[in-house]
Amino acid sequence: MKLSTWNKLFIVIAAAWMLSACSTPFWSRHSGPAPGEEAQQPPAEQVQYKKADRPPPDVPRLAERCVEAGGQKVCGYDCKVSGDMARCAENPKQRCIVGPLGKIVCGYDCKVTGSHAACGKYLYDNCVTNMMGEIRCGNNCREREDGELVCGK
Repeated sequence: MKLSTWNKLFIVIAAAWMLSACSTPFWSRHSGPAPGEEAQQPPAEQVQYKKADRPPPDVPRLAERCVEAGGQKVCGYDCKVSGDMARCAENPKQRCIVGPLGKIVCGYDCKVTGSHAACGKYLYDNCVTNMMGEIRCGNNCREREDGELVCGK
């Protein structure tokens, strides 16, 4: 069955007319107040803030404590001691780990491999590892198919 140009045009117009009943046309939407009106701000408790791309890790809160090693005393959260060195996290959501060479690192989403230890600097950071024992921490980090570790902005 072959349709004439007029029949095709009629079908397109009819379809557009039927769809227009289902949605608001783009020209009828306006953003902002009409001329002469003042923009109303929502109350401070109703302001919505942009959320991060993923929630922070669910980490149980720890109590602050102090430890002593090598003649120095340090206080904080999730304290670790390795030889003469002691270190504590600055806030209760951070963790500390002891690396393979005895170095202590503290931060978020900490990872340890056979040769490295690393933690993220910021709450929403994540750390990833690859088969070569490398660690990369940052925003939206992942391992590519070729094994390279990459992070977002």
